[in-house]
Amino acid sequence: MLNLIKYEFTRKYKSIFMILITVFALNLFLISSGPGGSMLFLVFSPIVLGLLYLVDIIKMYASDLNKKTAYMIFLTTNSGYKIIISKLLTAVLEGFGFLLIYFLFFIMNGIYIILSFGEVVVFSRLISAINDIFSRNLGYNFNLVYLFLFLLAALVFLIAFITTVYTAIT
Repeated sequence: MLNLIKYEFTRKYKSIFMILITVFALNLFLISSGPGGSMLFLVFSPIVLGLLYLVDIIKMYASDLNKKTAYMIFLTTNSGYKIIISKLLTAVLEGFGFLLIYFLFFIMNGIYIILSFGEVVVFSRLISAINDIFSRNLGYNFNLVYLFLFLLAALVFLIAFITTVYTAIT
């Protein structure tokens, strides 16, 4: 099973790196426009990353079924269930990886926004400082923990959707 997961990641590492490089370049471009651009990145990047993630996962499975060499994957000594589970585990690991990368971008942009407002960055109070700044600028009580719980719930929903799509296609 680990070989199948490794095979899936080696097949798609170029597209994942292209997505990450594009997101990093977009982040640098929006940071150069000031704190407003950084906040814009933080608001819209989970939506864009979620859509790219969904398209990538469905494309991964559909390409194995619709390409000319599609029959070859089922000629291996692995059962069909093992192949589908490895694709699902690859999707889960990729989703958690994207969530971790978004968290790192959020912390990086949060530090930039805190510094741009002239406040001192104290790493023990970083999360509460980010919450305070976003609450002041967005106009409602912002909580970083709720944001990541929402993104985790969205990831679980996408995984359930992907499982439904995989079983419907198969």
